[in-house]
Amino acid sequence: MPARPLVVAVDARSLNVDHVRGMGKSHYEFIRRTALTGAIEWHLLSNRPDLPMHVPDDSCRVSVFQTRGSRFHAWEQFSLPREAKRRQADVLHAAGLTAPWWQPVATVVTVRDTIPWQSADEPYTPRSFYRDRVLPLAYQRAAAIITISDSSRRDIFTRWPALKQKLHVVPLGVHERYLEARRDYRSVIIGERVVAEPYLLYVGGADPRKRLMWALQAWWTGGGSKATMVVCGLEPGAHAQIRATVPRHLQDRLILAPFINEDDMPRLYMRAAAVLYPSLYVGFGLPVIEAQAVGTRVLFSDVGSLGELKGPGAVVLPVDDLQAWVRSIDLILRSRSPSVGSDRIARAWASQYSWDACTDRTLAVYRFVADNSPVGTVAITESARERRRETRPVPR
Repeated sequence: MPARPLVVAVDARSLNVDHVRGMGKSHYEFIRRTALTGAIEWHLLSNRPDLPMHVPDDSCRVSVFQTRGSRFHAWEQFSLPREAKRRQADVLHAAGLTAPWWQPVATVVTVRDTIPWQSADEPYTPRSFYRDRVLPLAYQRAAAIITISDSSRRDIFTRWPALKQKLHVVPLGVHERYLEARRDYRSVIIGERVVAEPYLLYVGGADPRKRLMWALQAWWTGGGSKATMVVCGLEPGAHAQIRATVPRHLQDRLILAPFINEDDMPRLYMRAAAVLYPSLYVGFGLPVIEAQAVGTRVLFSDVGSLGELKGPGAVVLPVDDLQAWVRSIDLILRSRSPSVGSDRIARAWASQYSWDACTDRTLAVYRFVADNSPVGTVAITESARERRRETRPVPR
């Protein structure tokens, strides 16, 4: 008799958005793959009925509901675990850094980095009782903590040594669309504009630690100013402010891209002369792998988890030496040949970060938690199993 699927309730707010970004992409991919295999019965829980829910598979059961008391984080502290318990989940996955203190269901928490607490160390950043007291206590009560790099694991352990035995490193994966991409000679079109080549590509948004302004200065300071600069990841409301910072004579060479479909990203990476990723700290750095997976060089510094991503296509530069960035861009633009194909070695290196490996490791954490659950969520009765079979998906 085949083993029944694990019943997993997940905080799916990263999928209950206009456009799925960042960690939401990894959650989508993991849920899709496990739903297809039948390994997990998914219950996606969120709180924004006014926004679309990006459902990875039709078998997923969805519940989007609101709770009064946003000031006290009532939805994630009470309604989320209560709903997981009501659905008789084996595991509740708090997949977005926050976690409930009350855990009637064995709980797994994803803590991708410690950025909120690093900024809290700055004297001009107001402290938060919820962030500094409630969430660390919730982490201590959790059955397991998943993080996405060895660097993040070290940061978490340094800040909360008591979590050491609960930490599991599960690196993110690069989608097959990047590993299987093939070069063509069609122009890249963003909106209604044909992107003039050569072009540099920045992926990362406007968060100060991502250093968009550093990337822009590295572009316009030297010979890079003769190339086009494409910026992805900005909210539309930030476009005018960013454009105003660029020298007027170069503004026609700056393209601030709208949201770009994930299927179009491999070509955008591949046609770029180089990807600029000058972040000061990230939990993982998926664009660094995606760029190398299609054979494009990517410029970044050896900081945080980025030190783990130095593949054949990496150009590692000092974090505080702008002229080194300018010289590297100039060299790449002078040496670039439009006939160069994808770097097979870089592609092979990037393939070690697969979604299959990410999926297997996360499933292993779920099964370990479920098998060792102190709250008895796995030992269900036959009648409870029948109720599960009869439960129908919530209309979407």
